[in-house]
Amino acid sequence: MRSYKHATKSANRQAPAANAAGAKARTMSVPPYVFQTLDTLDAEVITSQRQLAAATGISLGQINATLHRLMEKRLVTISHLKPESGRVQRVYRLTAKGRQAKARLAASFVTAHLEESRRLKARLARRLAPLQKDGRRVVFLGPEDIGDFVDCTIRLKNLDLSLVGHCTSAESLGRIKAKDFDLVLFFDADHASLEATARKAGLSPRRFVSLW
Repeated sequence: MRSYKHATKSANRQAPAANAAGAKARTMSVPPYVFQTLDTLDAEVITSQRQLAAATGISLGQINATLHRLMEKRLVTISHLKPESGRVQRVYRLTAKGRQAKARLAASFVTAHLEESRRLKARLARRLAPLQKDGRRVVFLGPEDIGDFVDCTIRLKNLDLSLVGHCTSAESLGRIKAKDFDLVLFFDADHASLEATARKAGLSPRRFVSLW
């Protein structure tokens, strides 16, 4: 009985990871353009393949092939509208089955992306951990959304670092007083780019640390 309970608890602990892995596998098996197509058809009135290609950023040839497969699976259908102008228009619509498929794909994509986000946070925390020293003040130099991700990781992992600034260029970094921070966390992994940026900002390259 004890071994059965132990096996059950072990299985329960492994279930979330297995579910996340399964969601990722399902997501990876469905090309992103399929979800884009379903999502766009659910959100907009689409009357031509060219319009759908423009709305999704997918090539017209790929849209043609994707719609053909979705219609074969009865996820998409064509209905006809007669607007006030009197000219009948074809409209691509999701079927009830198509809306269900879109909802399942959306859930799988979200689950997979959350799992990927957790892995990236863990990797980033390992990279930042050696930089901890007496609450070092850090300025991040790079894309704004990555800076938000770094800030979130520092807080979530309780790292002894303080993100005191975020810059997107050497010029904006140069406007921050050097005495107000200890390190520059540099998004670009290229060493030559790091040194060039340091010169532009009027700082020593030794104050720069590559994020990756």
